[in-house]
Amino acid sequence: MAPLKFEEHLKDKLKDREITPSSNAWSKVAAGLESQPINKKIKSQHILLLLLV
Repeated sequence: MAPLKFEEHLKDKLKDREITPSSNAWSKVAAGLESQPINKKIKSQHILLLLLV
C-alpha cells in the first residue's frame, strides 16, 4: 500500500471515531489543576498578554 493510500485509508477509518471520557474524567482534571501551585511569574505574564489583546 502506498503511503498516501495508507494515510487516506487511516483517515477514513478514524474520521467518525469518537472517544467518550469516563464519568469522573473532569473531576480528575479539576483535582489535578487545583493541586498544582500557580507560578506568580506565569500568572503575571498571562495578565500582561490579556491586557495587550
